[in-house]
This record gives sequence, C-alpha cells and structure tokens, in this order.
Amino acid sequence: MLGAGATGVIAYNDLMAIGTIEGLAGSGVEVPREVSVVGVDDTIAGRVNRPKLTSIAMPTQEAGRSAVDLLLHAIDLPAGRSAAKTTLETSLVIRESTAPPPDLK
Repeated sequence: MLGAGATGVIAYNDLMAIGTIEGLAGSGVEVPREVSVVGVDDTIAGRVNRPKLTSIAMPTQEAGRSAVDLLLHAIDLPAGRSAAKTTLETSLVIRESTAPPPDLK
C-alpha cells in the first residue's frame, strides 16, 4: 500500500482497520496525517481506539437475514433466472482516522 503511494485504505472490518493503524504506526506512518483508514462494522473497538476509527455502519443482523432469504429464493429459481437483489442502509461515521490527502491540505 505504501509503495503504491496510497493515501487511504478501507479495511474488511474494524478489527482489520485497527490492525492496519497499528502496522502503519509501527512503520512510522501517522494516521490520518499521512494515510486515512476506514473500517466496516462501526464496532465499540473502533470507537475507543486512538485515533478513533472512521467506519461504515451497516445493519449486520439484517444483512445476515437478507443473505439467507436471497439464497433460499435463488435455490427455488429455474435455471437461467436471475436472483433478487436487496439494498441495506449504510452510513459513514466519520471520526479521527481520516483526513484529506496530504497534498490537498
């Protein structure tokens, strides 16, 4: 990531984002001054971490329910038919781990 010149990263979840922040700090990279980090899940861990983690909040229980419903629906479809789609509300919770790229400050 650093070799590619990236100024931000979106991690798979908050735990991986926190690990990314720790790894960057171990390499002497300051978050968010040099690299912004975003997680997914909006967990308590991200709210108490330093810097507080910017995260994408999503309804995880609803997502699990919807995934099962879509799978069951797809199983009943005749060959060649496309499965249903669903959209879940998400929001970006901006905290301390993100900032404009260094060249835009």
